[in-house]
Amino acid sequence: MCVLAAGVLSLGAPGSPKAVIAVNIVLAAASIAAITVGNRWLLHRESAGVGLIAAATAVAALQAMTIPLQVVLTGGDLSFGGNDPFETLLSVFVYLVASAAAVTAIAALTFVLLPATRAWCRT
Repeated sequence: MCVLAAGVLSLGAPGSPKAVIAVNIVLAAASIAAITVGNRWLLHRESAGVGLIAAATAVAALQAMTIPLQVVLTGGDLSFGGNDPFETLLSVFVYLVASAAAVTAIAALTFVLLPATRAWCRT
């Protein structure tokens, strides 16, 4: 969700790379949809949910980890000390919230790949 929010905020920024942002928004929406479907399958104890959640959270983690790098490589100059509140909010999303999202996605990936999760699906 934070990737979607950062993407929508970034689209309004002057000089922002619209193609990179659009790809990030599409990937984030696809990951959210896949995780939602995977959760539904997992609640019905279908083991396919484990694989779907694992794949989607891996993509989400990689995407969240690369957002600050993408900002730097596309010429973004975001700092916390500026006078522009829009830029400060975008900086918070890009650096802090994206990092928290990456940690959360890695934790979800770790927990879904535990042997106990597959065993729970078999019962």
